[in-house]
Amino acid sequence: MPLSMKARAVFTLLMFASMPLAAFEYPVSFATVDCDGGAGLVSVDVSKIYKLQPHTCADGTELRQVMMRNDGGSYDIATVSPDEAKALQLEIQAYTRARREALQKGGTVIIGN
Repeated sequence: MPLSMKARAVFTLLMFASMPLAAFEYPVSFATVDCDGGAGLVSVDVSKIYKLQPHTCADGTELRQVMMRNDGGSYDIATVSPDEAKALQLEIQAYTRARREALQKGGTVIIGN
């Protein structure tokens, strides 16, 4: 028995509502800096960030490395200032908190007349 248009719409919405949130990208951008002072900018999906770790340049400058998973199964690394690392950590924590709340609420949306 074929589904009516309304039933198909509800079924489709339920299917999308049950999809994991990881399927949706949440890009974050941050300023990079090299040990020689060169500046840049990186934008990456927050779920690709693996970790932030300390990095000391040859001249003693303290930076942080941002390790990001790439599609090849390895990691890309960007260096950032300690202040930018702190801002990035706050952004990751805010995303994680919002994602957790969305998963806990897990409401289903049904559209009808």
